[in-house]
Amino acid sequence: MVYQADLVGVLRTLLIIVLVYYTFRMLIRVALPFILKFFAKRVQKNFENQYKRQQGFQEENIKSEKDEIKVTIPNKPKDQKHDGSKGGEYIDFEEVE
Repeated sequence: MVYQADLVGVLRTLLIIVLVYYTFRMLIRVALPFILKFFAKRVQKNFENQYKRQQGFQEENIKSEKDEIKVTIPNKPKDQKHDGSKGGEYIDFEEVE
């Protein structure tokens, strides 16, 4: 048996396709900003969490380093005499143009 497409069936199919297409476009225009905001907030939250973890890790390292650091200042030997000079020798120079 061979089926023939009648004009009403073809037009109805085309009308359904066009309606689905335009409905989809309208939904995308309305829904896309909300979807993008949702993903942007999610990405922002991930960045904030990562930053907080990194800051916490750095603070722990700084605290542990402060606990471990011991500064010792060697005493100056008392037998050396200070002659009052500030050190180095004076060098005269000329400006060249």
